[in-house]
Amino acid sequence: MAHYGHAKVAMKLFGKPNSVLLSMARVHFDAIERSDFYLQPSPSQDDFALRMDAFEESCQEVMALRTALKTAMARRKTERKKLEQAMNRRGNYVQAMSYGNAARIISAAMRVQRHRTKVGPLPSPKEVQVTPGKSENEVVLTWGKVKHAHHYYLQHGPEGGPMEDMVLSGRRKRTLKLPRLNGVPHVFRIAAIGTPGLGDYSPWVKLNPW
Repeated sequence: MAHYGHAKVAMKLFGKPNSVLLSMARVHFDAIERSDFYLQPSPSQDDFALRMDAFEESCQEVMALRTALKTAMARRKTERKKLEQAMNRRGNYVQAMSYGNAARIISAAMRVQRHRTKVGPLPSPKEVQVTPGKSENEVVLTWGKVKHAHHYYLQHGPEGGPMEDMVLSGRRKRTLKLPRLNGVPHVFRIAAIGTPGLGDYSPWVKLNPW
């Protein structure tokens, strides 16, 4: 009479390296081959051996292809460098023979190098506007774009009083919460900031108490 236990075969083959899977299969094959208990395994030992051999052959094929790919990529890198050197020599030849004539350079299917223009002092922002916001003592500040500006610099405060400085980035729109105006107008001006430094300020824009 057969006695049954509660043990179960633990496979968990997913994710195992190919070499580990193949090693597990070989050890299992040898164990079944020596066993007097598993006399008619499914699949048969012959079929199982075919599966192992086919998998091992495919692994070797992949390894050979990887080696060939690595060699081919190294060769491509070398040949690209040689082609770049040849193109640079051709560029020098075209430059000399064209005498710097743009049309002749283009006729050789080569691009004409663009000259970088030096950025001068940044002009003042245009269309600076200040309007009341939705909440009490809230204002919305907008201004026009200045070419080559990276940021903007805002000065604002009560007319005739101390000014507050702010660096603004992102959209050319900012909502500000002001202290209670108490009957004193609030003034604003903006300058662009870029590679040349701080540009010219816009004229003061006045916001009367509301």
